[in-house]
Amino acid sequence: MILKLLFAVGGVWILQLAFGYFQIKNFNEHYKRLMQLGRVVVGRKKGRITPGAVVMFAIDEDDKIIKGEKMKGFSVLARMKTINSVKGLDVFTLDQREVFEEFSKATKKAIENAIENGQMECEEQTCS
Repeated sequence: MILKLLFAVGGVWILQLAFGYFQIKNFNEHYKRLMQLGRVVVGRKKGRITPGAVVMFAIDEDDKIIKGEKMKGFSVLARMKTINSVKGLDVFTLDQREVFEEFSKATKKAIENAIENGQMECEEQTCS
């Protein structure tokens, strides 16, 4: 009985590792595609009990969003999805725009984190 339980737990753990691997692979593929478009800022909001979120924005030299993507959810089954409503907006004022209100709480926190990360990157380099 205990041996069956250990095998079941081990099988679920291995399955979770495999799904996690594919989720990271999906994230990396999308990150590379965005890097080809311009500079990329990434933000995240971890969630233990609530859904977490990750956002990525490819931005041009004027800090305008070329393309935005998000991953949101509880599980390792979440995948990156395009955010069409932010295209052309200034990434550093996104949290002050009307479009910001359409996002979930976790996505808003991830966007705020991306803005902070982008600003820190600009302090280290010369950005507009």
